Amino acid sequence: PFFSSGRPTWFPAFAMGTGLLVTMGAGYAHTYRFGVVGIATANALGISTTALLLLMGLGTRVVPIRARAVTLALGRLTGAALVAGAVGWAAAPLLPDAVLSLAAGCLLVPAVFFLTGLALRSPEVVSLLALIR
Repeated sequence: PFFSSGRPTWFPAFAMGTGLLVTMGAGYAHTYRFGVVGIATANALGISTTALLLLMGLGTRVVPIRARAVTLALGRLTGAALVAGAVGWAAAPLLPDAVLSLAAGCLLVPAVFFLTGLALRSPEVVSLLALIR
């Protein structure tokens, strides 16, 4: 939507640049101590910063959005992702074989995300269930 309105495109570039700076700063701060987990965390922080800036700029610059509804929907999905991630993190060391643990995680984490999304009544997960049916 930022590029389809014919307006200047400085805001998306600003948001992406800010996200990149957050990624670099967090990566510098966390990589030495946490290794690849620090890199992943830095990447998630940078991407999330960019997404939040773009979302905040969307309603004031391009198209009006219902910020409360979008925030609630994102909060439900975030909750489902946190629960699924925690279950995957806790379950990973239970299987001694790395390949088997990975395969189990590939089944367990999406299943927990889906079930938690249903429990939280996430509209996206509920509509996905309707599409499956």
